[in-house]
Amino acid sequence: LVCHPPMLRTALRSRAFLPVRRPMTFWRAFSTPAPGGKVPTALIQELRKRTSAGMMDCKKALEASNSDIDKAIEWLRGQGKAAVNKFSSRIAAEGVIAIAIRANRGVMLELNSETDFVSRGDSFRTLARHVANAALTDTSLSFPKNRIGEVPVDKVMNASVGDSKTVAQEIERVVSTLRENVKLRRVSGVEVATGSRIGSYVHGGDQGVGRMGALVAVSSSTQGDEAKDKLASQLAAQVVGFGATYLSKEDVPKDVLDAHKGDAASLYSDVVLLEQGFTVADPEGGRSVRDVLGGENGVTVQSFSKFIVGEGIEKKEDDFVQQVM
Repeated sequence: LVCHPPMLRTALRSRAFLPVRRPMTFWRAFSTPAPGGKVPTALIQELRKRTSAGMMDCKKALEASNSDIDKAIEWLRGQGKAAVNKFSSRIAAEGVIAIAIRANRGVMLELNSETDFVSRGDSFRTLARHVANAALTDTSLSFPKNRIGEVPVDKVMNASVGDSKTVAQEIERVVSTLRENVKLRRVSGVEVATGSRIGSYVHGGDQGVGRMGALVAVSSSTQGDEAKDKLASQLAAQVVGFGATYLSKEDVPKDVLDAHKGDAASLYSDVVLLEQGFTVADPEGGRSVRDVLGGENGVTVQSFSKFIVGEGIEKKEDDFVQQVM
């Protein structure tokens, strides 16, 4: 092919000899964004629904997991475990008492946080309710029979709270969000026989969550369930409001009696439930708990338990001046 200069210039201007360039096409699944791309909002919402994690945490998890939901869930759990390890050495002396009762089973627990501010928040109180209900409904957990007693915390931590999550995993999730140490400190429970009922009272809160709480188990062969429920709840309020520590005189330890020689009657009326004036149920009559229950009611107190947030925990006094120096 021979081209004269004028013809060559014309051909170059028309790009007749340049190769044709076609646009490149890339295909990817709808649910998986290209690297650096935007995670679909629907996927974030689905992960949040399944894990209850925050929107930003869900977004980060999906970005780190290439929008694979199962991997994102594992990523979130890993973040929760890391947060628990980071904050576990901090003293958690604030918190709430949570109580749940269903049929013949009742449970009371103490869930601790580092600050009062966190313990008053909805997410923390919702967590306490979820843990109490998980312990109550998990049939693999064995509760003491007829007498309120300890339920192992490690077993409650393995109870299911729904969506294949355990109590431990739910606490990990909350810790990673609140950035505070959260600890399930203790759990008490009871399973009563036919003819017995369980009552409760929570002070300083609502919906079964507060700062102080009590469980009471009662029995009677003459009273109906409604009457027993009322008396059991009144007894629980009595325990919280008037500081009962022992059920009967026989339960008071000898060393406690020895420390109050010559004033045993006063001691009994202060700390023995059956010897206290039943102010909650009989405010004007002045009768003792023993008299009210044993009179026309024919009710027997099988046992009771009382929790107060932070009792027995040595709180650390923060030196804020030293912290900012």
